[in-house]
Amino acid sequence: YRMEFVCHLVRHGETNYNANGLLQGSSIDAELNATGRSQAEKLLRAMADISPDAILYSSPLIRALETGIISTGRTKDEFLLDDRLKEVTFGKWDGKSREELSKRMKELKANTPHDLTGDGVEKPEQTQKRAKDFLEDMTKATKTNGKPVIIFAHGAFNRQFVNHLKSRNAKIPDHV
Repeated sequence: YRMEFVCHLVRHGETNYNANGLLQGSSIDAELNATGRSQAEKLLRAMADISPDAILYSSPLIRALETGIISTGRTKDEFLLDDRLKEVTFGKWDGKSREELSKRMKELKANTPHDLTGDGVEKPEQTQKRAKDFLEDMTKATKTNGKPVIIFAHGAFNRQFVNHLKSRNAKIPDHV
């Protein structure tokens, strides 16, 4: 059985954490700042033809859901919220600067933040499993009937979601 549908994967707009170079994993529930709300409003114009009848999924974290509400003009009740769409867990690094994290990685000769699992950082394989489980459940539960699906989530999660789709030979455009 093969299901085909168009899926738009959207990263949330800017928050003050983003603007200040701070990590915001799943334990940080920051709202969009003025720039982030402006980004979502621009997306509203860009997605005007897509969003009126799209099936909407979102991470329950406010920055993703707020981006979804602003950029689709739809209400919170129209979104299917799923915890598996939350950002990766950066463990004790949530809320800390990327600079501090880089310093720690150099000390430990770590190649990526995900090598710091002792600090509670989620491994890419764990994130991909969440993405895979979400995608499987979504395709079983959602009858798209030709409607597009829009998923509002987070940068690191979205990268692993795309990696999972590539492993399934999904057709993914090169540009965003």
